[in-house]
Amino acid sequence: MRILLTGATGFVGHHVAQALLAAGHEIVGCSRHRNEALHRWPDLGWIRADFSTDLSVDAWRPRLTGFQAVINTAAIVRERPGQSFEAVNFEAPLALFRACAERGPRRVIQLSAPDCERDARGYAATKLLAEGALAALDLDWTIVRASLLHAEDLASAIARLIEDGGPLHAVLELDESRPLALHEVRGGRRAQVPARRSA
Repeated sequence: MRILLTGATGFVGHHVAQALLAAGHEIVGCSRHRNEALHRWPDLGWIRADFSTDLSVDAWRPRLTGFQAVINTAAIVRERPGQSFEAVNFEAPLALFRACAERGPRRVIQLSAPDCERDARGYAATKLLAEGALAALDLDWTIVRASLLHAEDLASAIARLIEDGGPLHAVLELDESRPLALHEVRGGRRAQVPARRSA
């Protein structure tokens, strides 16, 4: 399967890429610094994308040709000049998801934040908005809320979701309090996805 992986230069995204490569998938990452990423990780394909500025469907639509799935691990936990929670964690993912709904790929996995319903401020608030936006679209989506789970375990869980094809239209709560059984990844510990807040 050919998979577009956003956030592939990040800590979690890199582990997800390695798990998917090991399973035989073709991975194309997104980076603001494509040439640098290609030099550092030549086993991945790369396209240039910037979640702080690529906020329209038009920006994402031409990039999706030939992919069977999208996994979004891109996010910021602190704002910096030119990088806001609203843009990186919500507006760019929303544009990406809408582009997927228009022309595929249909399979989308969104890495989200634990407890985002209870602590809906800043980072968590924008992750929650992205969840609601994705859930409202006609896509085969799965949302993974991961706490301080070991990165390799989280990457393996996401790879299993791709391999098994589901669960669909589900929110999976993954945490490190106990080992996660395979049937739980397949069946999902589910949580309700809130609707997107009106602007």
